Amino acid sequence: MNYGTGVPWLVGDPDIFLKLALEDKRGAEDLLIERIVEKRGNISSATLRSPISGLKCFLEYNGVQLN
Repeated sequence: MNYGTGVPWLVGDPDIFLKLALEDKRGAEDLLIERIVEKRGNISSATLRSPISGLKCFLEYNGVQLN
């Protein structure tokens, strides 16, 4: 899974998630945790690393840091 498909697969529309992260950091973190738990039920943890890494890069590029 590459960056272009991994990030939307994990959080839906990246621009909407970015807006949420900028406006409500805690809400974005909660949504991300919920999505990771949901996805982890269907695939291995190793498969999740790529989209999570891509999301981290996307957020860092846009000046957002989540825990």
